Amino acid sequence: MKVTHIRRSVDLRKKRVAAYCRVSTTMEAQEDSFELQKRYYERFIKNNPEWEFVGIYADEKSGTSSKNRAGFNKMLDDARVGKIDLILCKSISRFARNIVDSETAIRKLKGYGTYVEFERECINTGDPSCGMMLAILSAIAQDESRSISENIKWANRERVKRGEYNYGNNRVLGYDWKGGRLVPNEDAQTVKLIFDMFKRGEGFGNIIKKLDELQLVGLQGKSIHQHAMLYILTNPIYVGDMELQKKPPINFLTKKPDFNEAYESNYLTNDHEPIVDRETWDAVQKRISEREQGLSKGIRYRSDVSFLSGRIICQDCGQVFVRRTSMRKGPNGTYSVPSWVCKSKRHKETSKCCHSHILTEEYILERLSIQTGLGFKNDDQAEEKFMQLYSKVEIDNRDVKAA
Repeated sequence: MKVTHIRRSVDLRKKRVAAYCRVSTTMEAQEDSFELQKRYYERFIKNNPEWEFVGIYADEKSGTSSKNRAGFNKMLDDARVGKIDLILCKSISRFARNIVDSETAIRKLKGYGTYVEFERECINTGDPSCGMMLAILSAIAQDESRSISENIKWANRERVKRGEYNYGNNRVLGYDWKGGRLVPNEDAQTVKLIFDMFKRGEGFGNIIKKLDELQLVGLQGKSIHQHAMLYILTNPIYVGDMELQKKPPINFLTKKPDFNEAYESNYLTNDHEPIVDRETWDAVQKRISEREQGLSKGIRYRSDVSFLSGRIICQDCGQVFVRRTSMRKGPNGTYSVPSWVCKSKRHKETSKCCHSHILTEEYILERLSIQTGLGFKNDDQAEEKFMQLYSKVEIDNRDVKAA
C-alpha cells in the first residue's frame, strides 16, 4: 500500500497578524510614542516570512474603557469575520486597564479563533496555562490606572485650593483666555444683551428673535438656542466670579461623575473682569429661580402670550393662574375674551379646593393700573416698566395686588 503525505490547507496559509497600539496622551516619552509603536509593529510583522500583515489598529484615547475606542472595536469586528489570527500588543496595560473589558475582549477573540500576544509580559492567550497570570496582570494594570487617577485628582484639588485653574478648552462666549486670565472680547455685547433682555422680563423666544435680527451668534457661528442661553444666564463667570470643581470627580473606569465620592467646590469672587454688573446678575438669578418654581408647578412660559404668564399667584391655594380664551356674545356677534383662572380649578381633583374666581385680563389690568399708576391701555412701555418694578401679581378672591 502506498501512503502519500499531504499538508493541511491551513498550514499552507500564512498566519494573519495585526497589532494594537494605544497611548493616553501625545506627551509620553518618544520611545513610547504612538507613531513609533505603529512603525515598529508594521516592520516587525512584515519581516516575518510566515506572517501576513493585516494592519495596525490604534487609538489615542484612554484605555480604561473600550466603549470609545474606535480602533479597538474595529479590531474586534475584523476578528469576528475571520480576518485576524494573531494580535500583537506591547503590554496588557496598552490593551485595557479595565479587568472586565480585558477578559471580555480576550474571551470574544478566542471564540473567533484569534489570540493576543503581549510582548512585555511574554503571554499568549492561546496558551491554556496563561489564564491565571493574565487575570493577575490585568488587575495590576487596572490598579495602576486607579493610582494615576487618584494622583491627578489630588493635584487638581490642590490647584483648586490655591485658586489656580485652566478654563477647559479655553473657549467661552464673551471671553478670551490670555495670559492665564479671562478677558472680555467682542462677543461680550451678545452676552450683555441676553442678560439685559431677560432682566427686563423678556422670554427666550423674544431674545432669540432679537439676536437673530442683529446677527449675533454663539461660538459655533450658529443661533443661540434656549438651553445655551440658560447656561449663559446661570454661569457666574459673567459676573466676574468662578466656581471650581462644580461636579463630582470622574470615575476612572466609567469616565462619568462619581456621586459617591466626596468633593468640595470652591467659589472665587471677583476673579476677572465681569461682563454684567452684580445688580443685573442678582436680578436674573431671582427671575430664573421664580421661573423654575413655576415650571415645577406645570407652567409653560410663552413670552408671546402675555407678560403676566407665570406671574399671577393664587393666594387661596398657592397655584399660578393660567390664561384661557372664552367666547362671549355681543351685538356684532361672538368675540373672544382673554381670562385668567387658577390652575387648580382646571382639574377635577383640585377644583373644589380653591375658591378663587375666574378674572378677565381687562379687570386685572384695570386693578393693576389703579395700584401702580401704569397705563396699560395707553402706554406701550407699561408692561416693561411693570416687570422692572414687580415680580408677581397676587390674587385673593377678586383682590389684585402687585408684589
